[in-house]
Amino acid sequence: MNWNRTDSMFPQLTDVPLDALPPKMRSTADELIRGGGHPAIISALISHYTQLCAQPLVDGEMPHGGIVPTNSFVYINAVSGSGKTAPREALEQPFIDCQLACDANDAQAMLQYEAGAPSWGLSVSSATMKPHSGEPIYATKLLTDLTPESIADQFMQCRSIGVSDDEGQLLTASWFRRSVSAYIHVIDGHTQVIARRTTGTKTIADPRGSILISVQPEVTSAFDVRHGRIFRQSGFAPRGLMVQVPASAPRFMDVDNLPAPPKLDVWRDQVMGFLGEAIFRAKHGVTKRHVTRSTSHAKRCAASLHNEYQRRGMSRGDLVELPEHGLRQMENAVKLAVGMHMFEQMPGDVSGETMERAARIVKWHTEHYKHRFLPKPKVSATELHAQTLHVCLTAVVKDTHQREFELRGLVDTAPNIGLSASQAKRAFDFLCNVGYASYVKYRNRTWVVLAPEQYPLIHFRG
Repeated sequence: MNWNRTDSMFPQLTDVPLDALPPKMRSTADELIRGGGHPAIISALISHYTQLCAQPLVDGEMPHGGIVPTNSFVYINAVSGSGKTAPREALEQPFIDCQLACDANDAQAMLQYEAGAPSWGLSVSSATMKPHSGEPIYATKLLTDLTPESIADQFMQCRSIGVSDDEGQLLTASWFRRSVSAYIHVIDGHTQVIARRTTGTKTIADPRGSILISVQPEVTSAFDVRHGRIFRQSGFAPRGLMVQVPASAPRFMDVDNLPAPPKLDVWRDQVMGFLGEAIFRAKHGVTKRHVTRSTSHAKRCAASLHNEYQRRGMSRGDLVELPEHGLRQMENAVKLAVGMHMFEQMPGDVSGETMERAARIVKWHTEHYKHRFLPKPKVSATELHAQTLHVCLTAVVKDTHQREFELRGLVDTAPNIGLSASQAKRAFDFLCNVGYASYVKYRNRTWVVLAPEQYPLIHFRG
């Protein structure tokens, strides 16, 4: 239905550029996709958990010299059963195992993590041993309680947290509006001063937090109606990478040819090493993060991305109605590039090639941001009826192998497809106006002739 303005404004979303992922991340994605995972969901989850590895250890350098935290905010909007939970749990498992060891204060298990740590030039001699208080030491804490109070309490125990919401708790909460600034502070890594009646005031310097939201479209739609404006205009949404996964064709199962379980040994080894490094630093009281610099080529690439978004936000640009979005995308690209650089254990500074990979991924997520937030044009009732009629006519042409019909006969049978005679007549008028059909007079009767380009006579031979 090419006449539909919605179709022309919101074309089908393109496939995720998996080739933009560097080798270790790509091999992990391939394993999960072979196991039945949706590529868009898998790519976003791998990027998120890669950033979660990086956030307690490194910060990134912006082209103008500023420093940004290497953390993540990912929002996945996909129907139930599309494969959000299983890959998330698979990628999250090394973090869970580490957290359980830390909860138990298992010194032997934590030493095993430290043994695989990369330790970028850091040694025990370069850091003073932190006095042991008997309290658990954490690399990164995972959290499913999204209240700002709970997040603040967890920051008191660990300066790096990962918050996950797959039930819409954050989106449906009555306290969301008053808590927007708190979530932005989490993403931006702002120092927080927390006051408690029982424990007094505590300052948490330079915390790092990542947020993962993966919910169903009906939850997202209700949230956007209620809070969409403040979500965007506060800068919360532009800080995130959006993924829109529309309902797709059913995927059938062949029990005699089931995919092999994904092999995630490379992923697990990498994650364990970085968690071990974070434990090592926490144990020795090292709070300063390493700043990962960028080459001049990478800085030019990031600046070029920023300028491209500025142009897209100008008059006649495709982002002119989403002015809040472009300002944050260079920052998102730098974060992604630093996470890739660290996870792949690349030498030296972030290269131009790595920044270009990150820029491709960010631009792909922008299409999903547009798909979600661009104002949807209103469609008239007549146009909706014409869409219904178009589907019916396509089936009739397929069954009868003809494209000429008497108008009266079609109008009289319109109630069979839920339209009144007058609604059907107006729908036929609409189809004629957009070139899908035309009226002809034959022996004082009006006939409808359907356009062959829109209603081809297709024959399938067995």
